[in-house]
Amino acid sequence: MNNIIFVNIDTQVDFIESKGKLPVPHAEAIKPELKKLTEIAEKNNIKVINTCDWHNDNSAELSNEPDYINTFPEHCMKDTEGAKFIDETNPKHPFIIDYDSNVLIEDAIQHRNIIIRKDKFDVFAGNPHSDSLFERFQEHIFIVYGVAENVCVNFAVKGLLSRGKEVYIVQEATKALPNIESTVESWKENGARMINLNDVETIITSYIQQNILGGTDLVNYNGDILKRDLT
Repeated sequence: MNNIIFVNIDTQVDFIESKGKLPVPHAEAIKPELKKLTEIAEKNNIKVINTCDWHNDNSAELSNEPDYINTFPEHCMKDTEGAKFIDETNPKHPFIIDYDSNVLIEDAIQHRNIIIRKDKFDVFAGNPHSDSLFERFQEHIFIVYGVAENVCVNFAVKGLLSRGKEVYIVQEATKALPNIESTVESWKENGARMINLNDVETIITSYIQQNILGGTDLVNYNGDILKRDLT
């Protein structure tokens, strides 16, 4: 699936598991959906860009007196259990892009699973290699899911939109933190589309049809232009 990219945002133990250090409310409930997306990607050979918090003691967003908007308690510390991906999304044989190391993006894009480690909410600000990676994918659509909807997912979605990318968010595969304003309407206003798991499979089927039949638009089962149907 050369023109479809999944973007899995921060589905780590500390965020998803109730035992984690900073669990997103009700995040455990979306484990089946996250597992399904992982299976869809593997079955259809879809590239997955997996982001993860990878903090150290000096990380700017960590505080002993957090406001739970701009600062948070310790979580996803590098090399800890809490920083690992949950079983449902754990990337197989990934290429890891660390924020404090030199990498060749051309090497990274040869892998189906790519991990971007970041030290900020924003994947583009939290890793100096992120822009170079996403720039390699022109004329692609990006299907985004993970946590937290109104923090790190929001930064990823806004970052992709501002770079001219076509973005879809799987609405039943994301959860938000409390006390922070929802960002969904802003996404829609800027061109993103909220979809469900069935839509994901429709998009993949449409891509297969496109390759077989030709044409430039993704089409759904009825032959309508999918990009015009999804809102």
